[in-house]
Amino acid sequence: MAALENCPTCKNPTSENSTACPKCGEPLEKGWVQKVREEKAAAEAIALQQKKSKDRVRHIKWFILSFLVWAYMWGPNTYLRMFEPEQYAQKMAQEAANREDDRLLKIQELEAEVKLVPESSYSENIYLYSQLSRLDPENNNYQEKLKYYENARDAAEVALEAERRKNGYYCVEGMGGPNMDVYSTVKANLREPDSFEHVKTEMWPDEETGLLILHMRYKGRNGFGGVSIENVEAILYPADCKVISITKIDSF
Repeated sequence: MAALENCPTCKNPTSENSTACPKCGEPLEKGWVQKVREEKAAAEAIALQQKKSKDRVRHIKWFILSFLVWAYMWGPNTYLRMFEPEQYAQKMAQEAANREDDRLLKIQELEAEVKLVPESSYSENIYLYSQLSRLDPENNNYQEKLKYYENARDAAEVALEAERRKNGYYCVEGMGGPNMDVYSTVKANLREPDSFEHVKTEMWPDEETGLLILHMRYKGRNGFGGVSIENVEAILYPADCKVISITKIDSF
């Protein structure tokens, strides 16, 4: 019985005695089966060689990884600790001594640096004493200095905030800018609101009442079609910038 082999073109099972594939009609020469089998064997040999190459690369990677793990687990310190304990103890003691020398040297450098920092430079003092406290947590002087400068910084921030509110820092739009409530009220009461133009604003605290006095100069078109320059005075609460009153004034 004739053997069957796949057609080299369409892979349809075909008798070795056929002169053409019954499915695709590909002409088949005498001995075509042997040729197909030789080509298949060559392809399998190449695939096997490629697999061996991949296996070899995988083994090399595994060896390198194993070596790195071994080097980590059996480094010089591990070897000394297990087989030369006295030498290991000496090495550890020397490393500890070196770290202590570095710590003391760093403390000396920071102490010399902090002596040059002005007392009013709260942030820099806080930074340096934080470093010193970390290097020597048992030193109460460092802890006290750190707390002192932190408290001084907080007190300075509170005082600055109080001074800003007293002077109306939050009541105007930038340096020389208007208070928007006064701005909107005056503009809305003009004959032609679209002609309103802010010129300048000045503000200061009244030392007797603690209230804020604001003067604003502006331009606007008058009933004759010309442009007039007017001034108003407003009184505000410094805590929330609430407007108490707005009155016209001649000048400021």
